[in-house]
Amino acid sequence: MKKLISAPQKIKAMKHLEISFVASNIIYYNILSKLLQQKKAPARN
Repeated sequence: MKKLISAPQKIKAMKHLEISFVASNIIYYNILSKLLQQKKAPARN
């Protein structure tokens, strides 16, 4: 019974983790790309 009750909660938790993981990846990628652009900008000019 415990497994049946916890299954939906686990799915919700997994979805929440996935969303937060993706969100943090996007933020991390944005920061990385900005840093790379700042480093590349002087070299290009």
